[in-house]
Amino acid sequence: MGFKRIQFLWFLLLSLWSGTLFAAGDQSLYRYPIKEDSIERLIYTAQLMGALQNFYTPALKAQGATFRWNFDWNQDFIGAGSNYMITTNEFSILLLGGQVRMTPSNFEVLATTLCHEFGHFLGGSPKQMFFPGVQDWSSSEGQSDWFASKECLPRVYEHFKILRPELLNFHNLMSTEALCLDSKEKQKCQWILGAVEKWAQVMDEVYEHKTNTPSLSKQAAEKVSETLHTKYPTIQCRLDTMKEAAFCLDRSCERPACWFKKEWNFGLDCLVNCSAP
Repeated sequence: MGFKRIQFLWFLLLSLWSGTLFAAGDQSLYRYPIKEDSIERLIYTAQLMGALQNFYTPALKAQGATFRWNFDWNQDFIGAGSNYMITTNEFSILLLGGQVRMTPSNFEVLATTLCHEFGHFLGGSPKQMFFPGVQDWSSSEGQSDWFASKECLPRVYEHFKILRPELLNFHNLMSTEALCLDSKEKQKCQWILGAVEKWAQVMDEVYEHKTNTPSLSKQAAEKVSETLHTKYPTIQCRLDTMKEAAFCLDRSCERPACWFKKEWNFGLDCLVNCSAP
């Protein structure tokens, strides 16, 4: 997740990070020290991390990987990312305290962020390609967003509606109610759509400084000529991706053309970039 950020790109056959740190510039905008009221954020962070680890450790193990959190609560800077150590087959997720404590964030924003990071390892194709034609271990940014909303956030909702339902905030009820009208599970649909819109708006506020506020009522205008394997889609495009993925249980769903390009073999066979429900 994240925009205008430093990505760790370590091409030493040891590991490669897919992550975000604070943007360059006025660093005070990206520092959130511990305060007296930070304890509640720490509690739900620990609960969320524990739930996600339980959800996905079996899937990681099935792919031959172990898992570790790299969590530094005392670090004031914003930061989140994922890393795979090839030599040890260890997948880890970085999370800095500032990312949890940043003022506009909340449980939904953190859940979307961490679900996206798990998507880098578990999201499947299309994958990142830092060298032409060479697929990396990591799913592309758009595909990781797709995984976050389609696979991960529904599990978070189901878990926390029992464990701590008070954490589940429903944002933009008017829009989400209309969008989820035909959904089989309206409340889950509404929570996911509200969560991903809140996440996108926080990303725009923190990293883009409210330049073009993303919304469930908008749609990215761009249409790519080839899949964005490595580049970040626009924030509105990423919201469009997560919005569409939320409906996959109710109807056929398509990754949006603002980052994803279908490739067909004369209509006979679907190649690697083709959309799938």
